[in-house]
Amino acid sequence: MVVSRKWAFVFSAVLLLLLVGVAPATSRTNAGISAPTRRIEIEKVQSSSNSTMAARSQEEADALNEKAVADDPEEIVSMVEIACTL
Repeated sequence: MVVSRKWAFVFSAVLLLLLVGVAPATSRTNAGISAPTRRIEIEKVQSSSNSTMAARSQEEADALNEKAVADDPEEIVSMVEIACTL
């Protein structure tokens, strides 16, 4: 398959524009973050990757259970019975 010079030029121009446009964007994102902020973000990522999935799941479950505590257990029983009859 023969590629014309016109299409080769267009492809090269688009590739060059993409490279020139992406390089400054990546350097700006890194330069815009201060060193302490970057350190805090790195610590968050490392601490989340160091904890086990089971520990995180248990913490989340405990937090949800604290919010879901009902004052009246009979109310929960009636809700379960209604859900089972549907």
